[in-house]
Amino acid sequence: MDNTTPSISMTTVYRDCNDSIPNCEVLNETLLICKDIRNAMKLCQKFCILCNVVNGGWAHWGNFSTCDVTCGNGTQLRTRECSSPKPENGGLQCDGPANETVPCNLGLCPVHGGWSEWENWGSCSVTCGAGLRRRDRNCDNPFPSVDGHHCFGESINYEICNEPSCNHLVSTEVPVVMFSARNLSNTSLHSNESAIYIHIETNDGGGYNNVTGKFTAPVSGLYTFTVQYCVKARTVGNLELVQNGNPLQRGEIVGAEYAQCASLQALSKVPKGDRVWVRCTNDSEFYQDDPYRWATFSGALVHRYFSESVSGQIFVG
Repeated sequence: MDNTTPSISMTTVYRDCNDSIPNCEVLNETLLICKDIRNAMKLCQKFCILCNVVNGGWAHWGNFSTCDVTCGNGTQLRTRECSSPKPENGGLQCDGPANETVPCNLGLCPVHGGWSEWENWGSCSVTCGAGLRRRDRNCDNPFPSVDGHHCFGESINYEICNEPSCNHLVSTEVPVVMFSARNLSNTSLHSNESAIYIHIETNDGGGYNNVTGKFTAPVSGLYTFTVQYCVKARTVGNLELVQNGNPLQRGEIVGAEYAQCASLQALSKVPKGDRVWVRCTNDSEFYQDDPYRWATFSGALVHRYFSESVSGQIFVG
């Protein structure tokens, strides 16, 4: 296809408007030649009174548009007008299409992560009384590409489970001990530095201290703890949950082309007076300037134990 030269109209105004055959009257009576503008212009222009008729001709093609997708396969469009010349006095429109498309490709689209099915529930965290059990799922259906979104939502799910009563170990009355705090006092943390969450949402039992960032168990029992942390685009964040300085759970998140968040969860037997807090494991820059991405540290008593000697991690997530 010639992309530069406009088409010439089939027939323009003739300098000498004559018929090219002598029997136009017969043709019109038998074949209605004058109603066939295309052939009448060639054969019986004068007889059919078509001397001032101008058939349309195509102008130059315009430039192709940008690709109609931001990634993957798409199309580009260009147009032309029937204006060189325009049809006049009943002349014919231009032959052929006014639009033309060509394929375009802008590279692979990002693959956004999708959750796999939940795994089966694990065993109960206790052998008697009420406890917790856990199930997991993975962000691998599909696994996100480097520029794709990580799965939204939790990768770990807990529910309460009940085993036969064990009155010799567990109190039937569980005091309300729970806390929730958010907003880091410092988003730039060095290795082994504690993360301090200064805004207290809830602190039933008075165990959390927003000056030190540490929770001190007011009673012995089975506790659950959760941390959410976020990083800026193209940065790395490393945190761990610790009990009296011993790691309960560690995590790392790598930001892609946008800020991302991850969570840590742990379930542990905590004697009265033991402390639990969040600690940085490598120099990290954290992100919290977003109403939808919070930096939080929370925990709650699940079961109280009469025996102050019971301690140790149950399982983590």
